[in-house]
Amino acid sequence: MWQIAKYAPYGNKTPAEIQSRCFEIADLLIAKGAKALVVACNTATAAAIDAMRAKYTLPIFGMNPQ
Repeated sequence: MWQIAKYAPYGNKTPAEIQSRCFEIADLLIAKGAKALVVACNTATAAAIDAMRAKYTLPIFGMNPQ
């Protein structure tokens, strides 16, 4: 079971910590067969979506309209 409370809120986390967590989640979901990812958090989108798009080849959608 995921320990969500351990990672929330993002407000006191560095961008590197947020990116690391996003990579962990993305790796898990991709291993389970995800064909696309949705980063449904504005903070995570701002901190990690560019790095995620650089690392992964599947479509990644975020809160920002890009």
